[in-house]
Amino acid sequence: MNFEQMIEQKKYYIVWIGIFVAGAVLLFIGITNNNIWYDEAFTGCLVRHSFVDIVKISAGDNHPPLYFLITKIITFIFGNNAFSLRTASLLGVLALAALGLSPVKRIFGKKASMLFTFITVITPAFVGQALNARMYTWAAFFTTACVLYAYLAVTGGKRKDWIIFGIVTVLGLYTHVYLMLECLIVYAAVFVWLFFKDRKKLIPYFIIAASVIVLYLPWIFVVLSQASEVAKDFWIPAPTSPWILWGTLFIPFQHEFGSTMSHIFVNIACLLSGALTVMGIINAVKHRKKAGNLVFLSIIVAVATFAGVFILSYLVRPILMPRYFTSVIGLYIIVWMYGILILKQDVLKIISAVLLLALFIPQIIDIKTVQRNGPIAEIRAYLQDKVGPDDVFLHSDEHQFGIFTYYYPEHKHYLLLKQGFSGFGNYEAFAPNGVAGHYFGNFIKGKSRVWLVNRFKNNFPQFPVIPGRELEESAHLYKAALPRRFSQDNSFLHLEIAEYSADPADKLDESALFQGNIKELKITVNGFKNNQGKANISIYSRELYELSVDYFWQNTLPEQIEQAVFDKLFNNNNFLTDEDKKYLLSFYTLDENDGIYKLTKQPVESDKDKFNAIYEKLLHSKSEDITAQQAEFIFNDLPKDMYYIFVFHDENGDGLLDMRENAPPAEGMAVSNADNGLQGEPTFDSNYIVLDQEQMEESLTMYYY
Repeated sequence: MNFEQMIEQKKYYIVWIGIFVAGAVLLFIGITNNNIWYDEAFTGCLVRHSFVDIVKISAGDNHPPLYFLITKIITFIFGNNAFSLRTASLLGVLALAALGLSPVKRIFGKKASMLFTFITVITPAFVGQALNARMYTWAAFFTTACVLYAYLAVTGGKRKDWIIFGIVTVLGLYTHVYLMLECLIVYAAVFVWLFFKDRKKLIPYFIIAASVIVLYLPWIFVVLSQASEVAKDFWIPAPTSPWILWGTLFIPFQHEFGSTMSHIFVNIACLLSGALTVMGIINAVKHRKKAGNLVFLSIIVAVATFAGVFILSYLVRPILMPRYFTSVIGLYIIVWMYGILILKQDVLKIISAVLLLALFIPQIIDIKTVQRNGPIAEIRAYLQDKVGPDDVFLHSDEHQFGIFTYYYPEHKHYLLLKQGFSGFGNYEAFAPNGVAGHYFGNFIKGKSRVWLVNRFKNNFPQFPVIPGRELEESAHLYKAALPRRFSQDNSFLHLEIAEYSADPADKLDESALFQGNIKELKITVNGFKNNQGKANISIYSRELYELSVDYFWQNTLPEQIEQAVFDKLFNNNNFLTDEDKKYLLSFYTLDENDGIYKLTKQPVESDKDKFNAIYEKLLHSKSEDITAQQAEFIFNDLPKDMYYIFVFHDENGDGLLDMRENAPPAEGMAVSNADNGLQGEPTFDSNYIVLDQEQMEESLTMYYY
């Protein structure tokens, strides 16, 4: 190498290192901006176990143990926190970017080396997954390295390349389950190529393949055991689900949970990458360039992986998940890079790279700044001075169960599961302080304080809301504070926290909290599909809702009503006339010893219309016209309280919510506290709101099934 070549080589390294360091800085920015979410909490709790137990617990999970072992080492050194947990993932992106320095450079040259590293560190999927304590970035590294070194081994035949090919294969297999399919595709493609083109190299091929099988053999039995549990409940929907298919298509260009930015950036980025891919394929076919074979191999692995996973999702169980395809994005980058490199003029290459950056910047900003993992910081601030050392947490959903177990490792946590449902996750990671079961009685027995954590707006009916009255009635606990709700825009996690105490002195006097009336309440309902018919509204207090569910909706009267409830709903209700109250009292007699109104007279058919008229007053029922797909309701002097608001679009004017047989409603409906649409069956506990100001405005959105 002469002096000029040395200078040129030095310039290359300076530029490449500059790109790499700038990329590393970009990836580290905002690494702790978001709270830990469930998948990260799983990682964070799992690495609290010993190395041996990590392997054992991973054997009962859907992912191999290598990433967790790497994270265990990092958290052992730097502590178990969001920074160190996510650094383990971030290093996977840097490892992938570093492939530009050796294998990519050897195959495509210096320009490709810098371009590959540049695109890697700015690709939104990798920017996002660098902030997610999961194994997907390392899966991408091992998949890409496997393809690159397979190509180098086949075309060059160097022993070092064959060895690295085998090593990255084994490590990849111990990183993510998708690598089983991806590596199988790579090895099949290599075998076919060698069989027809260069059979002399089949000897090192078989040596490496046999070594991989031997080294992976211990985990193959684990995988077979996992596959035998296909009947276990799984949360991933069918592979034809629109959000699965669209998410898989757009996964390289945005956050895995979508973007808050204009979709035009994602759409153009997708079109540009598609154009680069087509250009690369055409060039590789037209000119028969050797490097084009690597492009074909990359495309084959990516497409065959999707096809294989799609088929397995039908034959076995759904495993097609957009973020899992992060593992092949490194192959996409090879194809995009090749499409840019074949442009004849350097200025066009630069323009293409800058255009990609321009399209990715909005998504990078979105990923770095938008809070998506739930209002955990607000919850921790609320609980900071309230949670005692002996307090326990009762959870209705695995998401907050995992998150709370991570953030409150010194406290006991219990996840209540429906009978016959064993859960989606491997809850051994959260042991010993986090356990799951079907009966919480023994868990809270003898506890002085219990924190009930419910998730509302939940997509999974397997995790229903736990009614607070179950703790009051079966566990003899007292509500110690008004439940607090915590929500966050752009987040799937909305939680309610209620405090319960075994000490009667802590019992909350709710009547003292809601003194007086709301002078004016304005409720606006948007989203009607047309202006036909009427908008009908009903407003339920908790007591009225519970009596309605158990009795009034079945056209029956309760045999007994607690005096406090009877007084609140009937005797002290200013919306009922004295005649209404007298009429109701003719059916009930107060047992002063028990403090209960007991039904002493059975209604007859002629009482039906009178009861319905009184019931509508209790519900504050109204019917309003719909104008410009919107309806507005005004209420005056409504008592301050917690309410469940229900509105339906009575298109045919019959006064009833029309239902399909054994199906959802045939007419539109809206409920309170459902800003993100109706998720699951609306109930008081999942959809109530607190109305406690003199002047209030609420907005609801109509939903049609």
